[in-house]
Amino acid sequence: MQCTGTPAVCTVSSTAAPICGASSKAELIWLAALAALATAILIALVYMAGEIMQNPRLLTWAKTESSQIFASIIIVGAVIGMIELFCSIQIGEVASIFTPLPKIFQPYKEKSIYDGAIIYLEKLMDIARSNFQGLRYLAGAYEIRISYTKMVCKGNCFISLVGYNEAEHGGETLHLALINNLLNSATISYLTAAFEYFTLQYILNGLFLVLLPIAIILRSLPFMRQFAGTIVAICISLYIMYPAMLVFNASIVPGVAPPSLLFSSCTCAGVDIFAYENGRATVGCKGRANECYDEEALARAGLEMAGFGASPRLPHVPNSIDGDVKANALIFIITVFFAAFNFIVIVAFARGMARLLGEEVDISKLGQMI
Repeated sequence: MQCTGTPAVCTVSSTAAPICGASSKAELIWLAALAALATAILIALVYMAGEIMQNPRLLTWAKTESSQIFASIIIVGAVIGMIELFCSIQIGEVASIFTPLPKIFQPYKEKSIYDGAIIYLEKLMDIARSNFQGLRYLAGAYEIRISYTKMVCKGNCFISLVGYNEAEHGGETLHLALINNLLNSATISYLTAAFEYFTLQYILNGLFLVLLPIAIILRSLPFMRQFAGTIVAICISLYIMYPAMLVFNASIVPGVAPPSLLFSSCTCAGVDIFAYENGRATVGCKGRANECYDEEALARAGLEMAGFGASPRLPHVPNSIDGDVKANALIFIITVFFAAFNFIVIVAFARGMARLLGEEVDISKLGQMI
């Protein structure tokens, strides 16, 4: 994701997910085949040792695992097939079946599910960053405005030297306290979106795919079948459920915001995440966006108040911060709560799948998994 300008406008990635590259899939298939061959050689050696020593346990184990190795290959092949399916399905095709296409996917209808998940998280980071940046400006602006005072001299104060200081904007202290609290939730929102984004990047770069060939070997080792089933379940959850949940979130986010909600100019970048393809936006922006990002004005006002300028020009603040409060709450919901819901679903799915794959696999269970 690249961000330029003031206020910063971010553009999403145009490259395909690394996992969908031909070299990545070929390498994975090669490693899986190599692991299956190594397991077959191990089973053959154990069978020969059992024949030589006339050990019924070794012979029984070798005969059992000779059939289970094919089950392992089918399971891993099914996972690779599902990954290939997610690389082939286009965002436009999925949205046309289930829900109106979110506006953020409109220029990327031919992108895959994995690319759609990346685009959603980049847009989510964009609006979370714009909210944080706007609140940071407001915190600095209110800090300068409430500290500005002027000496009031009436009557004979020049003789008695009795006067008073007047804080013209002292009532904005309440706004400053509110903005400081909002900054805490804005920080959590942005870091949560960034955590989801970089987790997805690690996944799509094939970090966990090396576990699949290892699972083929572990499923044939004594007392390791349940652990191998857990490994395969984790891979399925990360490469299938996680991107699918993110695309699902992108589809329902436009319907989460209350209708006719107007954000202030401080949170306008990335606001298209709340709109569908037909242009119907549930939220909008008001005011000039550059009013909440002019950090040069903050620095200039601070220097003038420190005595380096004749007449301080106080920084601008919106007439109302209702839009920033509502934006902050809405962004917190779609980043933190949606992320928590995603991981709850993924963990529950992984537990059920691990229980299924950690036992002796027969045809009926293979059918359930596929």
